[in-house]
Amino acid sequence: MESISEIISIVVSIDSCLSVMTYLLGTLQDSFEKRVGLFVFLIAAVGVCVALVIVFRIFQQKEYFEMQSIMEKKYNEEQREYFIRLLEKEEETRGFRHDMINHLLCMQNAIANRNYEEVHNYLSDMLSELDVISCKQYDMGDEIVNV
Repeated sequence: MESISEIISIVVSIDSCLSVMTYLLGTLQDSFEKRVGLFVFLIAAVGVCVALVIVFRIFQQKEYFEMQSIMEKKYNEEQREYFIRLLEKEEETRGFRHDMINHLLCMQNAIANRNYEEVHNYLSDMLSELDVISCKQYDMGDEIVNV
């Protein structure tokens, strides 16, 4: 909205200048003065048109860069959220590795003590827990990565 009001004020200023020049051309008596005045008026009009094109282009670029900035901020925020989820999954994996090492140490201890039935029961319990974990779906925030 700010850019529209700026453009309107520029157009009004240019219109005022062209109106004054038109009035001044009308007051000239000599045909040579009128021709020179008309030439100056045409040069000024062309200059105004070029200036308007430049101003409009600048405003278009400003809007484009503002949109780019908004998109980059959104992309950066999504990327930050993705990495936070990734760190959370890494923490879950670290916990799982810790638990697996503890389980293996318990089984090693039971085997060293020749408690084979205990190892068998322990493995059965672990396998049933793994079945529950393997059914769990992970959402990484990206359909391609989730697959």
